[in-house]
Formats: sequence, C-alpha cells, structure tokens
Amino acid sequence: MNILFVASWYPSKLNPKNGNFIEQHALAVKSVGCNVVVVHLMYSNRIFMPGVKRVIQNNIPVYFISIPRLLRNSTRMQAIMYKRIIKRLKGSEFLPEIIHGHVVYPAGELALHLKNHFQVPLVFTEHWSGYKSVNSDLFTEDVKSKTKEVLDETELILPVSHDLAESMVSKGYSGNYAVVNNTVNTSVFYPKPLIQSEVFRFLHISNFEPRAKNTEGIIRAFIEGSFENATLTIAGDGDIEKMRAYAKSLDGDISRIIFMGSLEYTEVADLMRSSHCFILFSNFENLPCVIAESHCCGLPVLATNVGGIPEMIDDSNGILIPPDEEGKLITAMHMMIGNRNRFNQREIANVASIRYSYEAIGLTFLNHYKAILKD
Repeated sequence: MNILFVASWYPSKLNPKNGNFIEQHALAVKSVGCNVVVVHLMYSNRIFMPGVKRVIQNNIPVYFISIPRLLRNSTRMQAIMYKRIIKRLKGSEFLPEIIHGHVVYPAGELALHLKNHFQVPLVFTEHWSGYKSVNSDLFTEDVKSKTKEVLDETELILPVSHDLAESMVSKGYSGNYAVVNNTVNTSVFYPKPLIQSEVFRFLHISNFEPRAKNTEGIIRAFIEGSFENATLTIAGDGDIEKMRAYAKSLDGDISRIIFMGSLEYTEVADLMRSSHCFILFSNFENLPCVIAESHCCGLPVLATNVGGIPEMIDDSNGILIPPDEEGKLITAMHMMIGNRNRFNQREIANVASIRYSYEAIGLTFLNHYKAILKD
C-alpha cells in the first residue's frame, strides 16, 4: 500500500528534531509493509529561494518543499510548489492510495490539494497543542477557518490522545475520530537491569520551552527539596546554558544538577536506562514521546496531570501531580526515592512495548487505511 505523508513538521537540516515523532509514525507504517513517501512543507526566514528537494532519510524518500516565510501567504507561490511536487511524485511513479497528513496547519491545504488531485482518501493525525484553551492566542481566525476547510474533507481524524480529540471537538471540529498514540522504536528503547546505587537519579529531557515544560520549576523543586542522596540530570534540545544560568541564579546548591545538551536517540535511551525516575512538570501536553520512551525502558515517570498524560500513567508506572505546584512535586520526588522498589521495571516495559511499538502503531494505522479503502 502506498502512503503519502504530508507533514507540517518533520526533521530537516534546518531543524533536525522538529516533528521527530512524525518521522517515527512514518517508520512504524513502513515497518508493516507499506511504501511510505513524505512531503514536508517548510516556511522559514532561513529559506531565501523556494524549491523542492528530495532526500532519503532513514530509508524513507522525503520531499522538502521550501518556501521563504515572506511568501507564506502567496497563493501563486503555493500553486507553483504544489504543481512541482505533483510532477515530482508522478515522475517517481509513486501513486498514493492514502494521503496521511500530520498537523493540519499549515500543511493541510497541500494535503487537501493532493487528495483532490489523486482522488484518494485523506486522513489526518493531529499533534498540535493549539486546540487547547490554554493556547487560545495561537488559534487565530486564519488557523480556525483553514483547519475547518481541511477537516471537513478528511475521512478520519487521528489525534494522538483522547484529550486532544476532546479539545478538537470542543473547537467545533466534528468528524470520524480514532485515537492513535505516538510510537517508540523499541529496538532502541528497551529495559536493562539498573546497577544498584545509593544515589537516586532523576531525569528530565525536553526543549525547555517555558510556556509548556516548566523546567525551571523542576530545578527549583530539586534545590528546595534538599535531596542529599539524589541527582538531577537536565538534557534536551533547548538552551541548556540558559537553564544552567538560571540554576546558578538561585540561592542553593546546584552541585548535584547535571546539565547536558542535545542527545541522539541512543544516548537518550542509555540515559533513561541509567536513571531511576523521569520527571515532566509540564503546564500542558498531548501525548509526550519521552514518557512512552521512558516506560519502554522500564523507567517510572513523575508527571503532571495534564493533557494526555493521565492516559499514559497509572499506579503501576508512575505518579501524577497537579501542574505548577512545586510543593507537591517535592513530596512526590521524596516518595519516589523512598519507594524505589515499588515499580516493576520489566512489567512497565512490557506493557509499554505492546502499546507503543512500531508494530502496534503501524498495524493500527494499516487497519484504518484498509477500512477506509474498503468503504
């Protein structure tokens, strides 16, 4: 089956970690025998000349449509690029049977154009937090109207969490919904017996975006909680030096806080396997890949009760706390240390692997594709 992914976000040279969870979905679909091609529509101030470039990325053909941000609202430029990508796809003799869009805005119009040109069904996976009331300022009238235009012509809407589905419906987007989670490469993220140590190792990995992630709150809680026999590792793709400087600005001992920069997947997995607890103190989320990856490594998670996180965490694999309540975060961290043997690493990993593996998610998508084509 030929599946054409049309993505608003996707890893590229301009932004290597952008939409990496969409690339994982593509790999999951490929793993169950589908032919997958990706088209990624990019607008950027770092793009000076429009164009279409084909590369092979993780054994998947990816067409990058590059448009300068100044031309974002140029219907003429969009029409030129749309014609060009259709010509390139036909030239490669790849004829899609399903258009699978990811993140409706801004690539939804392109996905709809390709659906109409090739006369095939359109499904859309949504990952964006903009539908949530906390992000109402991001959900402009332009986004609202263009999203409606696309979703009205979409056969199946596939949000990554039930919470996101509810947020979309609350915005007035009715349709045929089915939740399909993010996926994890379980050949990279798997459990390994943890070396016994008196030092309890907390881990946080994110992009440090303050509006969502509240990494600063984790740092404050660790310092204020006086965790003498624990360490906290902060890693991710954001400004790590800013996080280090913030920690230094606080009145406390930061000698047990370890700051690391951007990591490769294998490095993330190794770090998870050498930790005792993953922390995510977010103000809002959808279905965080880092939680699924932690669980696949057998790592319990301490996270906030927001978005799709309660759909991932229960008493068997972690602790939920309210957002922005550092006192409760400190209490939960002490509970994690005091009950380090409470969680069954192997059981956490087995359950997560069944739920998030390439095979599980790939087969779910494949069954949806088949049902749509049968109809």
